Amino acid sequence: MKSKEEIYRLLWTLVGALAGVAIGFSLMTMLFARLKEASPGVMLLAVLIFMGGGLVGGGYLTLTILNRRQKTVRKQYFDEKKKKRKKSKK
Repeated sequence: MKSKEEIYRLLWTLVGALAGVAIGFSLMTMLFARLKEASPGVMLLAVLIFMGGGLVGGGYLTLTILNRRQKTVRKQYFDEKKKKRKKSKK
């Protein structure tokens, strides 16, 4: 079974990916409103780029933010631990 931290990371990544898809969908609808008479190939390409890009970009951005936050928390924890060791040695 996965740890609680890994499950939270997966859920936040999923939320970020869904937010990216929502942003991609809204941009895609704005584009389609401007290009009313586009060929089906262009429409399909736009759907793939905006929806796929939103999905991947949103998930990647969320995962990057989570990793940086986790790194910062770990560094603070080990810095505090190091300070306590120095105090206890004196």
